[in-house]
Amino acid sequence: MALKPTIRFAVVGLRTACGARTAAAAQSAPADPVAAGYVRIYNGDREGGFKHFEALHAREPENLAQGRYRLAYREFQRGSYDAAARGLEPIVASGAKIPRWLKAAATLNLGWTYDVGGRRAEAIRMYKKVVADYEDQAAAGAARLGLLTPYRPRPAASTS
Repeated sequence: MALKPTIRFAVVGLRTACGARTAAAAQSAPADPVAAGYVRIYNGDREGGFKHFEALHAREPENLAQGRYRLAYREFQRGSYDAAARGLEPIVASGAKIPRWLKAAATLNLGWTYDVGGRRAEAIRMYKKVVADYEDQAAAGAARLGLLTPYRPRPAASTS
């Protein structure tokens, strides 16, 4: 399948931006510690990148929770629900100062991972938490839906 010109441009731009960010981060890792973690993942050292983020998260939880959330959400999108739950649970349980939208999104996504894993009671607990604690956030609408019916991932798109 050929990429549309606009998509191809975006992919090339992303690769270029990542390459530039990679080169810049490799030269100045102490100045941009978050980029250093992404560089490790980008270069194939996924476990090293995760360990790097965990160490940074321990030092600066308010700044790194979003990076941790993105990594967990990526696992969720890939269908690695256990890995996603392991990444989301510390964010949800954290007492650190984390933006409300992020805490709500992480709690909602953790509920989704529980639903997919057949842990409906725990999923409902997460959905109720979102509705009760984060009513003013966008995740509350999806959480109310989750209270009514279990979350199911969309089927993979057919290529035929």
